[in-house]
Amino acid sequence: MRKIDVSEQKLTYELTPAQSRIYRSGKLIQDSTSYNNPFAYYFEQKISEEQLKKSISRLAERHEVMQSSLNEMPSGEACFITKTVVLSENHVPFKVMDFSGYQTKDHFNAYKNSLVIPFELVGQPLYRFVLLRYADGDVLFLDFHHLIFDGISLDILLKELTTSYKEEAFVEQESKPYSEYALAWPAYLTSSEYKEHLDYWQKAFSGGYSSLQVAEDVPFYSKDDKKSESIILDANFLEATNKKIRSDGITLYNFLISSLALTFYSLQDKNRFLIGTIYSGRTEVDQLTTMGMFVNTLPFLADINEEQTGLDFMVENLNQIGSALIHQNCLLDDIYDIAEKSCDTSKDRWIEVAFVLEDLSLGNLELTCLGKRLPIEGRQAKFDLLFIIERVNEAIVLTAEYREGVLDQGKIAALLSYWQKIMENLSASPENTILEITSLEAEDIFSLKSDEVRVEAETETVDTAESLSADSDLEKQMINILSEIWQEVFQLEQIGPDDDYFELGGDSIKAIGLAGNLQRRGYDINAADILRLSTIRKIGKVIQVRTAESIGESLSGDYSFSGIQKWFLDMVPVERNHFNQSVSIRIKYRLADRELEKAVGKLVKHHDLLRASFVLNDQDKKMIVGEESRIEVIEVSSNSDLAKVATRKQFEINLENGPTGYILYQRGDRHTDLVMIIHHMLIDNVSWRILFQDLADALTGKFNSLTPKSDSYIAWQEETQKYEQVLSANYETPDERGLGRLFGKGPEKVVSSQMKTVSYAISQDVITHLENNDSHSLESQLLCALTLALIPHYDGKVLIFTLERHGRQNDFSDLDVSRTVGWFTEIIPLPV
Repeated sequence: MRKIDVSEQKLTYELTPAQSRIYRSGKLIQDSTSYNNPFAYYFEQKISEEQLKKSISRLAERHEVMQSSLNEMPSGEACFITKTVVLSENHVPFKVMDFSGYQTKDHFNAYKNSLVIPFELVGQPLYRFVLLRYADGDVLFLDFHHLIFDGISLDILLKELTTSYKEEAFVEQESKPYSEYALAWPAYLTSSEYKEHLDYWQKAFSGGYSSLQVAEDVPFYSKDDKKSESIILDANFLEATNKKIRSDGITLYNFLISSLALTFYSLQDKNRFLIGTIYSGRTEVDQLTTMGMFVNTLPFLADINEEQTGLDFMVENLNQIGSALIHQNCLLDDIYDIAEKSCDTSKDRWIEVAFVLEDLSLGNLELTCLGKRLPIEGRQAKFDLLFIIERVNEAIVLTAEYREGVLDQGKIAALLSYWQKIMENLSASPENTILEITSLEAEDIFSLKSDEVRVEAETETVDTAESLSADSDLEKQMINILSEIWQEVFQLEQIGPDDDYFELGGDSIKAIGLAGNLQRRGYDINAADILRLSTIRKIGKVIQVRTAESIGESLSGDYSFSGIQKWFLDMVPVERNHFNQSVSIRIKYRLADRELEKAVGKLVKHHDLLRASFVLNDQDKKMIVGEESRIEVIEVSSNSDLAKVATRKQFEINLENGPTGYILYQRGDRHTDLVMIIHHMLIDNVSWRILFQDLADALTGKFNSLTPKSDSYIAWQEETQKYEQVLSANYETPDERGLGRLFGKGPEKVVSSQMKTVSYAISQDVITHLENNDSHSLESQLLCALTLALIPHYDGKVLIFTLERHGRQNDFSDLDVSRTVGWFTEIIPLPV
């Protein structure tokens, strides 16, 4: 690379098209950090201030953009970059900040946002370096404005800064100053080659298109903070996808943008629309070692025919992207004009959704030692919605970065979940039509979301069986204890001993929780008794003190699957590891070292399925309950984003090899945040309530080896198998599937978009009347009424209902599983 002569005269040149777009956008959003590119690296060994300044100065000698500042013409319309003299080591934009009284992890995460500040665009260098001194090491912060910097520039910067700091010789490569690239543009814009590029885009837009309406009635140019949500595609999914598409020359990039297009098609019902695609813009070899802003944004035109196969759609997109790359050296403003859109600004809602591929293999910086990259980014968004595709080891992280003032987190999480399901469908069956690939049920869109649960650290004062005096009136004390528990569950200040459970709002789920709560305190009661007796006074008459023999033993060994586990394995033959449930918990104090690990150890010993793994090969399928935990507990440093770590860990769960779940925690000054992730094969919604309470007890010293256990999951599984045999013996296969017998012959296949919902409200008076029937449950009475309504329209012998229940009703055995962790859901065919 040619060293720039400090004696050269100042060189003025117009902004390149890429720079012009950024400059005009920046002018519309005053004092914005949207186009900052901040990075931070932590070094355990101290950095030499003098050596670092020399290194930065050497880089400025090599790269023209580091010697440049922005000037404006008096009219304000024309913008120029002016090359100044080389900055000496004493004049580089560099400063040192002394925080030697702090540890890095305690200070930098809170302070870092104050470092990301807007650049003064005119007359000043468009980059800055800050060295932060801490007690345990140094942090180097660097920030470059996008006007002079892109992703490849980062790789160049870090490699050459490492070389310069170590005083090693630079590897000279064919290159040229950024100004030569800029000065070539005016002549190119009048060339026949450029006209050919314009003709290509004219033809591309000849069929018209629709705009995606991600954001409506919101000013585009504002300083909304950006937020992000992520999902991960693991190595197994990527390998399986590659096997399906590589023979047709389709790349993963093409697969991803095609599936994204299908997602928006499915959600917005538009079959021809634009997604912005961001390319490096470096079309010449000698541009690959030049620091500067080359990135170009081009429209990807999704043209969707629902009868087309997914494979044909991807091949079509492959050809389109190839042609767009050939014709990418075209002003985006001119493409706007061709598309008959306003181009008074460089970016409007014509392209509000963008898609970019980033390479995370870039970014190593080695000075005194290898630097550890710290999480930091600009706070303001460039697009309404930007999808960033990053490779991390063998996986791919898909991040949706969005403007907080335009979109909310729930919508983005649902969108990512929908996109992931579309990808799974496209990967599994690319030969299917787009209509089939994009036909999703509602439950496929939304992942499990739990309300935030607070685990209280304070010890509650309650009477237990051990505290009852020998001559006490057990029944009266039980009424007091039951009243206290019911008041807590129903959030009422006063509940009388004769108040009806169902009138208070009770159901079977609450009954399971109440039974488990009482068992923890040393009493024998099950959920069925609570539902049957329904008042505190009646329950108090039958409740028993739990004996030591009823505590229960821990299990180990090989076992067959339960019915719901078999159903899952049959329904999901591949990618079985990605069926997890997760919840967030905040503990209102800072946990001591190893405190959580010890508490979780007690839970794992107590709950058998937390020690379970699975054999899933065709020859041998079984569940193995061992002695060791299959749940991994990990502390996440305060510098890391707990939510992003949790997202990554979701895709590392492995039913066969473990871990089958993770408990992640991050300690703050006065609290501890937890994310618990466990595979659905081991847990259901009711189980989470059990784990929350047991965790609170373990952390407050109330959980030990004598804590009562309800009947085991294995015992329940054996009883359900007997129940299934009874059902099978009485099951009559109907002579036709579906509702054909009711309403005539319909289509063989119905997609979710064709489904309609009709609702009918039943008054509380009717519900109360039905619940007062001691002979029949509310569910059975409603099913009976529905059957009677259908009979006049049905000429078959048997009508089949499919019931889904939480599975802990105990209506087929005497087992008590109110405090057992596992997946108990029942899916039952009911012939009537």
